[in-house]
Amino acid sequence: MVGDRILPQLLNRFGLARGVSILMYHSVVDADLPFRNWCVLSAETFRAHVEFLKCYADVIPLSAVGKRLAQPSKARPAVVITFDDGYRNNFDVAFPILKDAGLPATVFLTTGLIGTKEMLWDSRLYLAIASARNPSIRWDGVNYTLTGAQEKAHCFTALKAWLKPFAQDQFEEKLGQIIGQLDTDRDGYNGLSRSFEMLWPEQVTEMVDSGLIEFGGHTHSHSILERLDQAERRHEIETSVREVARLTCRPCRSFAYPNGKREDYTTDCLDVLRDCGVEVAVTTVEQPATGSSDLLELGRYPVGVGTGLTRLRLKVFQLEQFLRR
Repeated sequence: MVGDRILPQLLNRFGLARGVSILMYHSVVDADLPFRNWCVLSAETFRAHVEFLKCYADVIPLSAVGKRLAQPSKARPAVVITFDDGYRNNFDVAFPILKDAGLPATVFLTTGLIGTKEMLWDSRLYLAIASARNPSIRWDGVNYTLTGAQEKAHCFTALKAWLKPFAQDQFEEKLGQIIGQLDTDRDGYNGLSRSFEMLWPEQVTEMVDSGLIEFGGHTHSHSILERLDQAERRHEIETSVREVARLTCRPCRSFAYPNGKREDYTTDCLDVLRDCGVEVAVTTVEQPATGSSDLLELGRYPVGVGTGLTRLRLKVFQLEQFLRR
């Protein structure tokens, strides 16, 4: 572990860990899922991440990124922990781990789902495949077997990728057709659904009151903004920002673009965010936040299944993009 203590200082000294590494998580669960979902980490893995970050990085709130970039430190790398979407397990599982470590984080809320029984479309797809009665499905000319965990994971990943490019009304229709073919066992579906439920308002309040958790907007319906017209984009952003402020009793100063690639939002989205008083917005472009970054287009490093401590070190110390040069 001596190397772990020295490595941050060496990397900063030689200019390889400049700026701030913003990490993007989604879900953390304390029970095994039927099959792999990249966005869902085990509590054990997340706890190991938190312990590592507490020891070897300065974990700062997202709201402090601008100040850190203006006054960088060469002692330890700076890291921000973020969660997308607003899953209930952020409160049930991740929050106690963060609280024990005293580390801050930001949760971006899909505000139209908070306090409801509704779930994101990819959660519904996962649950339908996990609880499918049919041993196989044929979709878009491809046969998918569903007899084991690996086969179900492959089916989920492939169908999620196939559905994602469609506009929301289209993929809702196609998702319904897929679920119909799967012949879902409703009891099994409902038994697994807790891992994919969204936050309730009282849970948001408790997290805010802890002083550790900030909340930001993530649109109202998780729509990919580029696919909407200008009025719809404004509505999604403004509603999300307003609802976050209502739920937290604090101004909403941060935002995360759904899907988050540069092609997933438009320049007028930045104007709407400024009009709403948002000061920091994050993408999913894998790069650190630096002094030259636009605070409304900060990069993030995705963290999911398979991100062990070795991979986490590469993200924290910003070696991934260095090794790709």
